[in-house]
Amino acid sequence: MKKYFKNILKFAVSFLLIYLFLSKIQLASVFSDLKTIPPGTIILVLILNLIAILISIWKWHILLPRISFREISLANLAGRFYSFILPGQILGEAAKIYHITSGQAIKEKIVASVIVDKLNGVLAILVLGLVGLLFTVKNFGWFFFLLGLLLLFIVFLFSLRIKIVYDFLFRLFVKFKKLGEVLLSWREYSNRVDLMLFNFILGLAFQFIGVYAIFLAAQELNLQVSFLALCWVFAAVSAAMLIPVTIAGLGVREGSFIALLGLVGVSQEKALALALVLFAIQIFDAGLGALAFLYKLCQKPRVVQLEK
Repeated sequence: MKKYFKNILKFAVSFLLIYLFLSKIQLASVFSDLKTIPPGTIILVLILNLIAILISIWKWHILLPRISFREISLANLAGRFYSFILPGQILGEAAKIYHITSGQAIKEKIVASVIVDKLNGVLAILVLGLVGLLFTVKNFGWFFFLLGLLLLFIVFLFSLRIKIVYDFLFRLFVKFKKLGEVLLSWREYSNRVDLMLFNFILGLAFQFIGVYAIFLAAQELNLQVSFLALCWVFAAVSAAMLIPVTIAGLGVREGSFIALLGLVGVSQEKALALALVLFAIQIFDAGLGALAFLYKLCQKPRVVQLEK
């Protein structure tokens, strides 16, 4: 009952935020702006999105080379579906773990790979945000805040390389054998600097393509905003959508775009139109994920074997 109440509350928050935004915006203007996007641009944006998805799959696959690209792909897409229908993106990451093992014998190395992959993805979007802030915002307060956050993430990601830290955490969770094995796998990843760097570079490429796709749509909507400005806006929106307060990011995504693009002189109507473009891309991703989910349901459950 408590779980259902939380979901109902999140739906309520979503619709409340949407209502607050729409009550102050001329919807006719928003839809009029959306109609200016030509079909060719829409197709190009979707193609770029597919390329980004492939990079995302490859990015995770290099951490789990013993699992087939097909299995990684299906799990990645299923995770996108769950990220859309459930509050926040963290549950989508959990769904990736579940689907890659068909719900059986979840391997600790897979859990560690998802954590490392996600953290590197966050680092990539922070770097893009920092670059955007550096060249477009005069106030360096936010720049140094993000820089500090970036350094904190790097320290956290590689902290298990320090023997004292690893030993402390291992003793702390000694009663939880599986968690200890996750820490061990995480440490093995952090010791592979070359692998971590490649994973990060792929994450950077993934985020760059995502921002560029939104930038193309912004140009068609006649938004007076540069690509570099969109880098930090997109980074902030992505961070906001990690917070599990609404379903499918409804309200959070739109509110973030309206507030942040307003800082660079973009009207609420055009900001909302761009937010709806991103929402449409996420619906497209969720559709692909739903197909992957249905395909997995038709397969016989099996356990993925990983060598220690």
